[in-house]
Amino acid sequence: MRKIIIPFLALFLMCVAVSADDSETETTYPGHKTMEVRHGDCQLDNINIEFDNRDLIMTNQYRGGKVRITPEYDLYVNGKKIEMDDRQRKTVQEFYEMMFDFTDYAVDLGIEGAKIGVSGAALGISALGKVFRLLSDDYDTEDLEREMEREAAKIERKAEKLEKRADEVEWMAEELQDLYGDMEREFVELRDLRWD
Repeated sequence: MRKIIIPFLALFLMCVAVSADDSETETTYPGHKTMEVRHGDCQLDNINIEFDNRDLIMTNQYRGGKVRITPEYDLYVNGKKIEMDDRQRKTVQEFYEMMFDFTDYAVDLGIEGAKIGVSGAALGISALGKVFRLLSDDYDTEDLEREMEREAAKIERKAEKLEKRADEVEWMAEELQDLYGDMEREFVELRDLRWD
């Protein structure tokens, strides 16, 4: 069990550190429901992604270039507003909204992971405290092992649920890459960035 808890603890404490600065507000976007915003900066492949106010901003850390999509689904490439028809705007809208959901979901996942990591650390501290109970006649190592296994099983179940949610994030990332490919086919300005 220790082999499972320690990596989770390390990984998810990093996620909490990253998501601790995320703002949390409620924002209404044109054409769809009110959304709760909990976005932090993130990265997909070599693309840095951030939300500045409500604008989605993407930059490539190696190739340069900047893509900005506004909440009204206007597209800017290196500061130049790109003209588009309704079909193209729909593609940009779909990408924007999925990226919004993706970053929100990823932050939630990091927070849940951190909770599991903290539970694992608490289990370790609890075990230390219970070691002193071994000095009493009515508590032995089998009692300690049973208690620790029961608590560890609870943490393991939570970790398994989290892993299923992580699969969803992976699927969303793949969908985002496909949508970005659709946008590249639509806009020569995006192809000219050569981010692929």
